[in-house]
Amino acid sequence: MTRWVHVALGLVVAAAGAVLLYLSLTGLDFLGPDGEPGAGFFPAAVSGILVALGLALALAWLVGPKIRNSDVTELSLEPADLGRAAVVWATLAGFTAVIEPLGFLLAGELFVLVLVTFVERIRSWGLVLTLVLLPPATYFLFATLLQVQLPEGTLWS
Repeated sequence: MTRWVHVALGLVVAAAGAVLLYLSLTGLDFLGPDGEPGAGFFPAAVSGILVALGLALALAWLVGPKIRNSDVTELSLEPADLGRAAVVWATLAGFTAVIEPLGFLLAGELFVLVLVTFVERIRSWGLVLTLVLLPPATYFLFATLLQVQLPEGTLWS
């Protein structure tokens, strides 16, 4: 059953990527007026990657069991593992809900801390410190270096 779940998931991801690729190529400008990447460049690139990875996942599970060795991690449908996946999805949904009022930095810190402490249960101070510094580093990269406007939080205004 695990094999067919992976195949189906790969095909769903590839189909969703194909739809998004079509929408980004037809609805957005792929290139700007001076030949620079336009508004549709990044969505088209990500959608194309989704198509490729979805097809790769499906093909790997269709052909792969005959050629791969047995040390591949397989999908687990155990309640504990499904619970961990549900916590990750709930955390992501919570992050998207609080990013506007709290701002990118605080919401990012909460997101990383929940994943590190409750999902991965990491207790290494060096790794925790590195992960706590990840949202400020990401903010610096996008907001300062790339001049991308990130949510600063409506609670602080």
